[in-house]
Amino acid sequence: MSEHLIVLPDRDDAERVADDLREEGLGEVRVVREALAGEDDGEDHEWAIYVRVETVTDEASAVGQGLHR
Repeated sequence: MSEHLIVLPDRDDAERVADDLREEGLGEVRVVREALAGEDDGEDHEWAIYVRVETVTDEASAVGQGLHR
C-alpha cells in the first residue's frame, strides 16, 4: 500500500486533480482541508488530495508506471 498527499492552495484545482486521479483508476481519492505547520487561521489551510493505493498488481498500469519514474 502507498499513501500520497498532494497539497494545493485552491479547492477547485484540488477537486479537478482528484477527479482526474479517480478517472485514472487509483484507489481511494479524497479532497480534505489540511492544516500545515505554522497556519493558525482556518481560512489559511490548504486543500489536499489524499490518495491511497492498496497494491500494484499490473506493472503496466498508471500506478505501476508512476512508481518506476
